[in-house]
Amino acid sequence: MSKTIPPTPPAMLTNDREPDQDFFSDEHLFRRVPRRVWSETIDLRIEAFKLPDVSVGRSKYGHAVWVRLEPTTPKFFHNWGVISIQVSLVPAALISENGLEFNFKPVHVPLEKDYPHSEIRAYTIEVHLKDLQAIPEDVELAFREILLNRSWIRIKPGEQHDFLIEPPTNHQLETP
Repeated sequence: MSKTIPPTPPAMLTNDREPDQDFFSDEHLFRRVPRRVWSETIDLRIEAFKLPDVSVGRSKYGHAVWVRLEPTTPKFFHNWGVISIQVSLVPAALISENGLEFNFKPVHVPLEKDYPHSEIRAYTIEVHLKDLQAIPEDVELAFREILLNRSWIRIKPGEQHDFLIEPPTNHQLETP
């Protein structure tokens, strides 16, 4: 397997485009996951998701394999896997053991060289929680477990996958 770094697709560049906060319910959010988070049987462990802001890429603006590319470095994570979760399967809210409600939603947070970049963020009473200490452990663990159980493996660790340069034609998953 070649260890070359693929070129940054032009569609990954922000090029002065504004964030797009309109997510389709059947849109997928891709997450790059290091090999160490996978078990010997290619099952994911709960460490695949970390709050407070879960970094993901949008299927509306990028392909699953694009999250293996870190265009700011540049670096390509050949041995990492890629998983996805459908937007409608991200839990909207969880209640802590002490009765507080915590809300979750995807937010488009483009980076200069990574327009598809987004985050699944946690909120309470419309306040974005930027510190993990603000999220009770029971809520954090429940959230991570729900995401884990609702995710699909898109690219297994070390699996070779064609690197697509052209952007997706819509928000739905491309056929391999």
